[in-house]
Amino acid sequence: MEGNLFGFIIGIIFIIAGLVFSTFIILNFLHNEKAVGWSTSKGEILISNLSKKVTRHSIGLDEFGPSTEVTYDQNIKFKYEVDNITYTSTKIYYLDYNNWFTTKKMKKNLDKIYKQGKIVTVYMNSNEVEKAFLIEKAPVTSILIYSLLCFLIGLFFLLG
Repeated sequence: MEGNLFGFIIGIIFIIAGLVFSTFIILNFLHNEKAVGWSTSKGEILISNLSKKVTRHSIGLDEFGPSTEVTYDQNIKFKYEVDNITYTSTKIYYLDYNNWFTTKKMKKNLDKIYKQGKIVTVYMNSNEVEKAFLIEKAPVTSILIYSLLCFLIGLFFLLG
């Protein structure tokens, strides 16, 4: 009986996580539809660096593989001009939570694309010109994978 309750609770937790990720996907689709036709401006990349962070985890014996984790932090800052006023921004995506789902490979690719001094297209809502961003379309692929995995794991626990 306790095993069934535990599986049910874990299943519900994963289903809820899947619903949260699904909400992010819906928000991205809505943003992508809304962003069509937004204002653009030319901008210049002021800072672009990818810093590598190595974290060593103290788990005792390395029986289960390496005990280090490598993460990357993407730091991009750009300037752009609207109505003869110069603004700066660090936003890659319009919706900031998309940075949470940017993979190592995506960050390395951003580092190659957005080099310091490069002239780029900057996107913005004409009502919020101070909140410009670099990538017009919000990504959905990685969030979709997380969502599907959560639903499948949740169903496994609920039905298993």
